[in-house]
Amino acid sequence: MRQINKHIGRGAVALLLCLILITGSFLLPARAADNGFSISVGSIENDGIVRVRVFADEARRFGGFVLKLHYTDALLRFQSAQGYEHDGIVAAGLEKSGVVSIAFATASDTGYTGGEAACEIVFKIVDGAVGTAELSLLVEDAVDTANAPLSGLGADPVTLEVTQLSLTLTSPPLRKFYFCGEQLDLSGLAVTATYPGGAQAVLTDYAIRGFQSDVPGQAIVTVHSGKNQTEFSVLIIRKGDVDENELVNTKDRDAILRQAVDRAPLSEEQQFRMDLNGDGVVDGFDVLYENGYILENAESGRAG
Repeated sequence: MRQINKHIGRGAVALLLCLILITGSFLLPARAADNGFSISVGSIENDGIVRVRVFADEARRFGGFVLKLHYTDALLRFQSAQGYEHDGIVAAGLEKSGVVSIAFATASDTGYTGGEAACEIVFKIVDGAVGTAELSLLVEDAVDTANAPLSGLGADPVTLEVTQLSLTLTSPPLRKFYFCGEQLDLSGLAVTATYPGGAQAVLTDYAIRGFQSDVPGQAIVTVHSGKNQTEFSVLIIRKGDVDENELVNTKDRDAILRQAVDRAPLSEEQQFRMDLNGDGVVDGFDVLYENGYILENAESGRAG
């Protein structure tokens, strides 16, 4: 029995020590990452060019380093690399698709610090590409001015959102006029997206906002894709309001009667307002429809 108690006592002490270690680990302050390098990505230029610069930590002096810049080659195409002299030579170039190699060496005692960019790598957006490009640095080798190796260095990865530069309404929808309560008809709508690099494509994936047909008046409808948008307008009309005064009464019916007899030329909007049954002709049938709308609006208080 004494042997069993002894084992239990040792187990309890071990468990207590584990709990103390675990608790203490949460109480220790988090140690900041010693990156040593950083990446700066410029905005997408009009011709689809993106400039990426590599910097070193200002708190360090490098006698030399070898880096690998990894990038999303499905969205970016390597164009060129330029090294900047800082009492030494920076060489940068494409190693393989998706990887740019950067090397720096100096014989100077001062070495290189990060006040200025070590090099600039130029990419071009792939024509028609859309998505998130990621760029990250892998430090293969780095030494200080005393030729001592530096370890644990890296760089926080950065991302670049590649979206359309603009949207253009190539063709508006065929319908320009709607009666109150009708649904939006996008037949005939064509939208063109322009991408970095100048490539263009007809857009099929977009969102529509702003259409409401419950109140008469002009409605501005926007077409959204990513951070870009374009717009078109439609006119919402109260059915039976022929003379455009937002009332439906006998004056509207008289206008339809005159048109049925005179057959005067009508604008596209006038034709839409008077052709209440949508058969393409303004005649006595539309007068009958108008009588019904006059009665409906009288009951709702919108006749005058």
